[in-house]
Amino acid sequence: MLRRFNVARAFALIACLAHPALAQLGTIPEKSPFRDVEYNHEWTFFTGYLTNGGDPAGVAPGGGPLVGLRYDYHFSGPLYGYARFTEVGSSRIALNPGKPLAKRLIGDYKWPMTFFDVGLETSLTGQKAWHNLMPVMSFGVGAYSDFINGPDVGGFSVGSGLMFTFGGGVRYAPANKRWQLRAEAYNYFYSIEYPPSYENAPPGGSTSILPAGAKGGYRSNWSLQIGASYTLIR
Repeated sequence: MLRRFNVARAFALIACLAHPALAQLGTIPEKSPFRDVEYNHEWTFFTGYLTNGGDPAGVAPGGGPLVGLRYDYHFSGPLYGYARFTEVGSSRIALNPGKPLAKRLIGDYKWPMTFFDVGLETSLTGQKAWHNLMPVMSFGVGAYSDFINGPDVGGFSVGSGLMFTFGGGVRYAPANKRWQLRAEAYNYFYSIEYPPSYENAPPGGSTSILPAGAKGGYRSNWSLQIGASYTLIR
């Protein structure tokens, strides 16, 4: 009987000692690393740099600094929608494919590119920030244009067309602040097409502009964007 009593007392003592420890396994709400982020509308001004995704002919607009404006709307939970306008200060060279290699260059020109896309973004932490950070991923569709009518002397034209965008990054959303910061990497995926004259070698034994087997098509143009956001309605 004494042994049973001592065993019972021992178990009771262990339970009492373990209770505070078990209570600490949970997270006190005030000390939780997660915090609700409540807003419905947001405007973001951003800047950064867009790279050239590869151009075997060397005539497409190259990389350059960018600026833009973005609007975000919170649908529900981790899902957001956005519309984004981007202007890139790029440049390009013009070539005449009918000339020998030494006389092919026409000139180097500033060639701004304009992009507009709409898409969906999801927060990987839901409608919450983790230590004021919200990792995000997005996918969009839109259009690009250089707003130039017609091809250059060599028959090449950037023109306008359909593009796709995707990427991700992180948002910094401090508590009780309307201002937020964003740092993201996005891919502007659009097509570059070359005229048939780029595949033909001019008279005199010179080479064609396009290397053998090279052709146009969709190319990845990655950008790094850093922006400051302002929430209009929480």
